[in-house]
Amino acid sequence: MQKNFYEQHRDASNIMARKTGSVVYPAHFHMSPELFILKKGTCTVLSNGKVYNMTEGCVAFFSPYDTHAYLAENLPQEDPPNIIVVIPPFFWNSCTTLSNNDSPVEAVIHDPVLCDNLAKVVTEYLLKPNIPQNVLKASIDLLFAFIANAFVFEQRKKNCEQTLIQSMLSYISDHYREKISLQSISAAIGYTPAYLSRVFNAYFGMSVSDHINMLRLNYIEEMQKLNPNAKTINLIYESGFGGIQTYYRNKAKNTTPPENLNDFHKKTPNSLDYSYFFRLHINIRSE
Repeated sequence: MQKNFYEQHRDASNIMARKTGSVVYPAHFHMSPELFILKKGTCTVLSNGKVYNMTEGCVAFFSPYDTHAYLAENLPQEDPPNIIVVIPPFFWNSCTTLSNNDSPVEAVIHDPVLCDNLAKVVTEYLLKPNIPQNVLKASIDLLFAFIANAFVFEQRKKNCEQTLIQSMLSYISDHYREKISLQSISAAIGYTPAYLSRVFNAYFGMSVSDHINMLRLNYIEEMQKLNPNAKTINLIYESGFGGIQTYYRNKAKNTTPPENLNDFHKKTPNSLDYSYFFRLHINIRSE
């Protein structure tokens, strides 16, 4: 039985840090704090229902269980300077500068000095292989100290809609390759389809079905990279699509980049270059 793509982070013991030219990935959450350092380019992210347009010198930080998504991007692909860091829960739980329930008031800030300092710590220590454990711990403590000093944090308030969103995302991640619908999600979670649809749309600016189909398209794309000889028709049905026409209709719908990143609530985010985050968040299901 495959763990859902949030569980991989809940069990993670190794830090995940890399320079990347692509970060776009649908809405998700996990137990690990996540850091995105934008040195060059632009990116639109969402955190706990709020959209941010990131520019050069911006830093995004997501505390554990903060629902977030990378919606659209214009990032350099060659020799990328931008950095993603996902830190195992152990280090967050032992952090002395921030408490377990702390969440940033604003998930994104523009601070070029902070951006440079964080990038320097990650590049000089976390991106190198075979880091001694004491050096790793000191480096992460330094990252948290920089973050705690630059961001404004508050104790996470219990929010029924955020809890509901997390329940929906978890259920979808477990079942998107099955015959899943708003009705089946409603039956599993215990809210009416109309209410679930309204909350999801208000939170992400897209429908539940669009989110499910984006995950299915992700799965097909990644499987084709892992196995170039895999037959597309087999992957279409394996991913959860009900037919070939449905697959091609959704693929066409989701391959045109958004014209204006500020128009997130008017258009569904639809870049499909999710390969890095797909590998990061999803264990491929074995039959």
